[in-house]
Amino acid sequence: MKEIQITTLIEFLKYCLLKKWLLFIGFCVVAKFSFAQTVDSNSIRLVQELEISSSFFATDKLGQIYVVQDEQLIKYSNSGDSLFQFNNHQNGELALVDPTDPFNILLYYPEFMKVVTLDRTLSPTSEYDLYDLDIVDVPAIGMSNDNNIWIYDNTSFTLKKINRNGKLITESENLSFQLQTWLQPTFILERGNFVFVNDPFQGIFIFDLFGKYIKTLEFKGLEDFQVENNTVIYLHEASLHAFDMSTLNELVIPLPTEIVEGDQVQVQKDFIFVRKEGRVLVYQF
Repeated sequence: MKEIQITTLIEFLKYCLLKKWLLFIGFCVVAKFSFAQTVDSNSIRLVQELEISSSFFATDKLGQIYVVQDEQLIKYSNSGDSLFQFNNHQNGELALVDPTDPFNILLYYPEFMKVVTLDRTLSPTSEYDLYDLDIVDVPAIGMSNDNNIWIYDNTSFTLKKINRNGKLITESENLSFQLQTWLQPTFILERGNFVFVNDPFQGIFIFDLFGKYIKTLEFKGLEDFQVENNTVIYLHEASLHAFDMSTLNELVIPLPTEIVEGDQVQVQKDFIFVRKEGRVLVYQF
């Protein structure tokens, strides 16, 4: 049998989904063919425990960690070394850090409707006021792959893509009319050819890159999720779930017992990052 090299957790999840594997209680169960590979929580080992207190955190594709402490943004390596800091106490609470592009990091301050972008050293590259663009109520925002910005405009009930000069690039229909519901989005992700808008009360709304509504994944109650290789990854009941949008298969991987419901979990390459109260745990797969 040909040996398949799987070097990251994301690749492993995708491989299992393509093979229609179902993971539960620490074992891979394969219908219609035999195998010798198993996965359990013991194969996920703790490699770093960082004494970092933060209200929330984010990670990027390079495995770097971003935490917010008293409105100060601090960037760490995955080994716990403090790399750079950014302070701005004039814009109110920092509610979003989006390091989709680690060389162009998006910050959002909803109290004053301020958007700031930073380079890899957390030095400001731009700052603008959404009020100046006649946008007054934005509960969710996210970076696009072409370094423009997606916002949900709660006044017009539309998903909009704008550039840094405030020029409208594309806009959805009035979603309250189209979907016959009131969206309460918390964050926006663009991955591949899709835009994902999270509403904890209704699920994940999926749009194309022109703002056209496609469908809703009824994963409710999520405060955080990731999308990698067409797979939605999220924490539920202390297990890592991976849902393949192409095959509709879902994997459930039990995590180490230290990880509980309410922890914030992110996956990057072969690392799992977990934010707990007063610390960040780094596991390797």
